[in-house]
Amino acid sequence: MVGDMAKEISVIIPTRNEFKNLMWTLQAAQADLEDRDYELIVVMNLCDPEEAEKLRKYWPFKVGRGKVIEYNDKPSCWQARNAGAAAAEGDYLLFLDSHVIPSTGSFSRLLDYHKGWKGVAHCALNYWLEPPEKTLHGYKWQPEKFWGTWTRLKPKPPDYRILLSGTSSSLIDRDVFEEIGGFHPAFGTYGGGEAYIDLKVQMFGYEVRMPPGCRLWHLTEQRGYFWTNEGIWFNFMVAAYALGGDKYIQTYYDNVKAKIGERYHENLTKIRDDAIAAGQEDREFIEANAKFTLDEVISTWDDERIES
Repeated sequence: MVGDMAKEISVIIPTRNEFKNLMWTLQAAQADLEDRDYELIVVMNLCDPEEAEKLRKYWPFKVGRGKVIEYNDKPSCWQARNAGAAAAEGDYLLFLDSHVIPSTGSFSRLLDYHKGWKGVAHCALNYWLEPPEKTLHGYKWQPEKFWGTWTRLKPKPPDYRILLSGTSSSLIDRDVFEEIGGFHPAFGTYGGGEAYIDLKVQMFGYEVRMPPGCRLWHLTEQRGYFWTNEGIWFNFMVAAYALGGDKYIQTYYDNVKAKIGERYHENLTKIRDDAIAAGQEDREFIEANAKFTLDEVISTWDDERIES
């Protein structure tokens, strides 16, 4: 019976000035998990005062189900997620964007599927009002870029393993999240966290999967976070260096450098040097504790794991 046991799942939603979207997400998550022992944690990340006041005034949580915390050190959806995880009581952490709606029953099915194995489970994704045949099932790895490109190819049974996906929905065991150290503490607003968390859990010997029948609608209303190319480059270079060292950060650096004007090269080099400094401690932690290298993880990916 709900309430007679420790929290089963904590739903963590970072938000910045997108109250309308947040209301959709909160109400949809509550409806989807109404028979589970859940809590909802909204992390207000440098929100305008009127946004915070609206949330308090139009409190959407069921009694005893929700809490609001603040993270105001810097605008960063990744650090807001870390702050939410630190306040969570659930055995599983479900990280959501503040502009998503699950297909009916998807979060509960995702949780049931995740029982019995360790790692990250994702829902497939549709942008709002797109037909089901346009469902995105994660990223196909592009080794020459240290990233992936969206694919509609589905992971195959029986285990539905994928290499990496987005974090519009990421369900992870709390103990695994704590073991790997959460999202990197240097990450800024957007970018990099998807590859970082999914690849890192696999380097530590866990799985990343996307089961059938779990789907998320991604709203396209105005977002609250603002990002820059430089911020995204930095995050990805931190991830590349921490996870794979010099080879991978150079791969990402070379790919970006080839796409930008020469006048930006000096700034890009500084970003790379700053990313190496920021990622060094985590790099050493991974080398000392991970079960597999990034090369070994990537070598397990092949086209036999997806349906054509």
